[in-house]
Amino acid sequence: MRELFWNASEGRLRAGWRLLLAFFATGMAAWGVGTVLAAVAGGGLWVGVVAATIGITSGVWAASRGLDRRPLVDLGLRIDREWWADLAFGLALGVALAGVVFTMEIVLGWVVVTGHTVDSSPDLGFVPMFLATTALFVAVAWYEELAFRGYLICNLAEGTRGLWGRRSAVAAGVVASAALFSAGHAANPNATVEGAVGILAAGLLIGFAYAWTGSLALPIGLHVTWNLAQGAIFGLPVSGVTTPARWIVVEERGPDLWTGGPFGPEAGLTGVAAMAIGAAAVFVWVRLRRGEVSLRLSIAEPPDR
Repeated sequence: MRELFWNASEGRLRAGWRLLLAFFATGMAAWGVGTVLAAVAGGGLWVGVVAATIGITSGVWAASRGLDRRPLVDLGLRIDREWWADLAFGLALGVALAGVVFTMEIVLGWVVVTGHTVDSSPDLGFVPMFLATTALFVAVAWYEELAFRGYLICNLAEGTRGLWGRRSAVAAGVVASAALFSAGHAANPNATVEGAVGILAAGLLIGFAYAWTGSLALPIGLHVTWNLAQGAIFGLPVSGVTTPARWIVVEERGPDLWTGGPFGPEAGLTGVAAMAIGAAAVFVWVRLRRGEVSLRLSIAEPPDR
């Protein structure tokens, strides 16, 4: 019976139980921080993001150290020159892909520019609100990538490597994390089946960027600027949400099948096309930087005892 819970050779709980406890720890931490912040500052989007950032970061750190017996850097946060290069490429790629979507929809007449520099807080002003929106997207990308790509893929791959081998375990971890990433957006405003498929595709793109590099740098950079450029620069919905500040204001007139409608490009074929271009770009980048494109099998290895 003890073997169902405890991996004697690794001296720790088995991966499934670690994931359950980590999920509970991060959820309780986010809830606790959110409760305190709500009592002090009230509710709202910003309170939720701050609570999630603190709660998930602290929960993943505690789970990584206490359950996995590994430092947080082993999840893909080993900062070196290569890490910064991957981050810069991810940031540039996110802007480029959102630009492809926007350009395609403008050329085809599916969106029309109706204004510029609009924000949800006229008293604060556009520039401060734009900077605050940038900080919001940085925070969201940080905690989602840390949880869904760093912690989840690593533990899923470790837990299944004995069944399928390391390569298949890493690939399965990417697919499973993408599915959970999609499910995590199911409660977003204007959520649709098409949106769920699009978020799944985004999860696969970012997941393989992590699995090919073994680093969270490229996933974080791509996640930040895909959201930021799509919403705060080009004025399109971001997973069903209208951003607090928009440099360009647009009116959508195209078919929802292509534009994604109120959910945004993730629910449309333009977004899926951009993700396919992104996957090709990441493949080429990894090939040029590392000489080959292959899954980092070290992701499926347990930490040294």
